[in-house]
Amino acid sequence: MKSEASAEKRVNYKEVQIPPDLVAVIPHMDDLEGYREELRNLGGQWDLLTILGQMSGTGTDMSETREQFQELTSELLSRLSRETLHNAVQTIGAKAQVAVDILIRNLFERTADIGFLATDDDVRQFLLTWETGQANAPAAIKRLQMRFREYVAKYSVYYN
Repeated sequence: MKSEASAEKRVNYKEVQIPPDLVAVIPHMDDLEGYREELRNLGGQWDLLTILGQMSGTGTDMSETREQFQELTSELLSRLSRETLHNAVQTIGAKAQVAVDILIRNLFERTADIGFLATDDDVRQFLLTWETGQANAPAAIKRLQMRFREYVAKYSVYYN
């Protein structure tokens, strides 16, 4: 009796029947390739036993056992590859989430900086006098630069 997974459409991959969606990823699963090779070698032993049974004349036919072993191998490697893929996706997903969280946190920090500067009296006064042309450009710019240095010294968590 075949399981649900073995009833699905399969393709041949190095003498093993696997689901078509795994063909592209299995070659990148080194452990799985090693298991596949070990199982292939073990499957070869069934062929040898069949030949020995035929030569001895005992009527022992291991062909059906060999076929069942091949089905079991296909099922095992399919499930193992799915689990390996699932674990890789979870690991990559967790790392991606950390990267996104860092980006969002940094954007919130920059938004807070902009909000704080937008309400800073010295910055607002500079912008108002600059816009009306009343500012003494070199002196006003120097005062604004000093204000930014004070801000960085007091609030920044960055050294550059």
